[in-house]
Amino acid sequence: MSHLNLHRPDLDQVRLQSSPPTTGLHASDLALLAMTDFRSTRPFVVEPARHIDVALHDMILAGVRALLVTDRDDSVLGLITANDIMGEKPFQFLQNPQCDSFPCRRADIRVEHVMTSLDELPLVSHEELSACTVSDILENLEREGVSHLLVVERTTDRHKAVRGIFSRTQIERELLAAKGRPAA
Repeated sequence: MSHLNLHRPDLDQVRLQSSPPTTGLHASDLALLAMTDFRSTRPFVVEPARHIDVALHDMILAGVRALLVTDRDDSVLGLITANDIMGEKPFQFLQNPQCDSFPCRRADIRVEHVMTSLDELPLVSHEELSACTVSDILENLEREGVSHLLVVERTTDRHKAVRGIFSRTQIERELLAAKGRPAA
């Protein structure tokens, strides 16, 4: 074990080192600046059998509005958003013959019943983002009518992996911050 030369500095010499303040995001910035990159940020995930109210609670604790739905092998099955849970989808499921219980109750609704499956989600290739701006991402989110956009890339074994995610709410919050207005 190395011997450290410990000392007690004068208190006025110790400063907190922090990141420089950000100026926020601009619509003309490269899209990659607005992406949550899963290489540096761990994605928040949920299993398909989890109850929707527990998944919503997980989102609140994590400070996010979407969770990747994965199986036990970490295969991505889809995405569930707070809007999926608090919107019409639970009511639609309750009226669906797929509900096994009679009468069907909210307590019977699992993530897999209201999530958007991977084959229904718009995806963008990470390679395509090098020339895209934040404005391009917002336009695509609007055109697709979605709040999140998954970013995929090819792995060395020729499969696809989810590399990151764009969140319309997060982008809009950062754009507002750049304009000097308080974020909602």
